[in-house]
Amino acid sequence: MPDAAAILTRAASVYTAAGRLEADFRQVIADENIGTFRSRGRLAQQGADKFAMRLTDPSGEALVMDGTKLWVYTPSTTPGQVLRMPQPTGPGAPNLVAWLLDRPTQRYSARWISADTTHGGTDLLALTPRDSTLPFRTAVVSFSRVDGLPRRIEITERTGTKRTLTLTHVRSGRKIPVRVFRFDVPRGVRVVDQS
Repeated sequence: MPDAAAILTRAASVYTAAGRLEADFRQVIADENIGTFRSRGRLAQQGADKFAMRLTDPSGEALVMDGTKLWVYTPSTTPGQVLRMPQPTGPGAPNLVAWLLDRPTQRYSARWISADTTHGGTDLLALTPRDSTLPFRTAVVSFSRVDGLPRRIEITERTGTKRTLTLTHVRSGRKIPVRVFRFDVPRGVRVVDQS
């Protein structure tokens, strides 16, 4: 049986060494009180403080951490406005991969579940937070055997909401243009400051 701690350690080392990550994503958020929401698009991250999720479905929506502020633009649910707020840090920030791979063997107890031989092979791990202040109860993460990075993350938040993030076309370590982490307010959109 593979060593779950070794898989986590490798993932964290690869992620830290690369410093940058880009991927296409599909996300499903399921909440029994408000329903199920599906989205897809492209994400990019650079360290723990720069992150962008730009959606193609729903088209034009974005979540951007520019290094100082978090911008949330969701015209499908709140048309005509963008939220600007202080950038969150640590667990609970939108940069899910970063906080899962920040000191993972210290923060989570890990158990190897199974292997999957498709797409070059992955190892499926169950992660349980050692600290009750972390924003989720459990996570099941699929790590690539080729590059060590996550391909699918399923978390159950403390509220019971389930979020599944599937990553494809993952690339790490490449230079990402500065504009990716900049949010330009669309014409006619009101900025709502949440500071």
